[in-house]
Amino acid sequence: MKTDSQYIYSFEPIVPYKAKILILGSMPSVLSLEKQQFYGNAQNRFWNVLFFLLEQRPADTSYDDKLKFLHKNKIALWDVIKSCVRPGSLDSNISAEQPNDINGLVEVNQTITHVFFNGTKAKAVYEKHFDYKNNLTYTLLPSTSPIPRKNIRNIDDLITAWAILKDALQ
Repeated sequence: MKTDSQYIYSFEPIVPYKAKILILGSMPSVLSLEKQQFYGNAQNRFWNVLFFLLEQRPADTSYDDKLKFLHKNKIALWDVIKSCVRPGSLDSNISAEQPNDINGLVEVNQTITHVFFNGTKAKAVYEKHFDYKNNLTYTLLPSTSPIPRKNIRNIDDLITAWAILKDALQ
């Protein structure tokens, strides 16, 4: 039996007033957990992609400024996994995952109309624990993780793939 010390835990959600979209990751990386910041690994391209798409300041700003950016743009952020066992930061090493209450978050925040998955692991875990809701649109986006992916090799490819997010904010 695994002891509690082997488990890692995700963060509380960031949910702006009248959020329009929800971006779901899988589980914060080791570095993100140490920093207590969503996408705290500077190698992760999440913040750079969002800032570029929404024509804002570069993402080399404080975490507080990044959170203000999410609030200003009505973007909610959370992870599908509440707790799991995962040596290192690779999604492929995740086991014994327990989901966050995604349905509860969406029910309380009915202004959310679109859910974006940041990578296939987030989508797969969501599908394992939840059903798709008819009143929401779901979109799988390529992961912003620094781990090389076969189809997304550079930030320009990510920006192109994530551009659909802008439409959901209209």
